[in-house]
Amino acid sequence: AVYHKSAVRFLGDEPKMYQSSLIGKRAFCGNCGTSLYTTHYAPDEGGHYSIRLATMDNIANLPPTMHYGVESQVPWLDLNDDLHSMRPEDDPEMQRRWTAVGRPEPENQLPTSLSEVTRDSDTKDDSK
Repeated sequence: AVYHKSAVRFLGDEPKMYQSSLIGKRAFCGNCGTSLYTTHYAPDEGGHYSIRLATMDNIANLPPTMHYGVESQVPWLDLNDDLHSMRPEDDPEMQRRWTAVGRPEPENQLPTSLSEVTRDSDTKDDSK
């Protein structure tokens, strides 16, 4: 479930963060390790949270509006509905984010090492 940061309020302790790629940070519970959300670097927007559905109450009230990341869909899952499906490499917003950090080609978007993520994220201004 994706929500603008201004529409989200978290309860409890502040999540711990992990820089998982040049444009992504993952939040998790510092007590139990539960994955909570992902946020992506976006140079000219307030940002969004991609919240893990299992961490939310009343998810039956949150029907999907699209299927994202379908390139990693398991073969036994049949998405037999009329919702739009998208791969990240076909998402103009995601490609804009990669271009902003100097990685416009999809084949060059994964770091080759953890030190590359750390080095590149240290030079980026997350306050934008």
